[in-house]
Parts: sequence; C-alpha cells; structure tokens
Amino acid sequence: MLFRKTYAELDNCLVCEASRWKDPKSKKVPAKVLRHFHWSLGYKGCFVSKKRSKEAQWHKLKRKYNEKEMTHPIDEKAWEDFDNCWPDFAEDAQNLRLGLATDGFNPFSNMSSSYSMWPVFL
Repeated sequence: MLFRKTYAELDNCLVCEASRWKDPKSKKVPAKVLRHFHWSLGYKGCFVSKKRSKEAQWHKLKRKYNEKEMTHPIDEKAWEDFDNCWPDFAEDAQNLRLGLATDGFNPFSNMSSSYSMWPVFL
C-alpha cells in the first residue's frame, strides 16, 4: 500500500497489518520506497540535442540488419505487426515506442528462481 495522501499518517498496512517502517519503534526508515520517474522527461531528453536525436532514431536510420541474430527489438515479429497496423506511425523515425521490463517481479512466488525479468513491449 502507498502511504500517501489519506494514508500518509498510517503506520501499518490496512490489508496485511505489516509495518510501514523497518524499525517500527524509531519510524525513520521506510521498509520499502516507490521510486517514480515521469516518462515525459525521458522522451524530451531523447531529442534535446542533435546527437541524442540521431541516437534515438538509430533503429530506423542506421541499423544494419543481421539475419542470423536479433540485434534490436525491431527484429521481432511483434514490431513488424505493429508497423503493418500503423504504417504512418512506423514511417517517422522520431516516433518512440514504449518498453517495460518487470525487473525482479515474481507475482506468484512459485518460480524456482528468486529473480526474473519479463520484457513487455507496449
């Protein structure tokens, strides 16, 4: 649970009663912290200079195709399907696609490995 707004003054989770704090007596260090980075800042940064702009468009303008190995997500069937569905979007190299990686997320805790990373393309 996020301890903010209405819940900012609470010390325990309303669902599981777990403490918000590593040491409930001192109440100085939170047990977990959610880090949030606004997505628009990252996208603006891609085109802040000519060099960065060229790097952001590399996949469309300068990438060398290698038939034997995947060198970029553009090699995937999903990317090709997306381009076929929205050709106007695919035509402009400045259009950006979102990628999400659920780093270390194991939702059901039933995997043999305690670490996993599942890339998801949006």
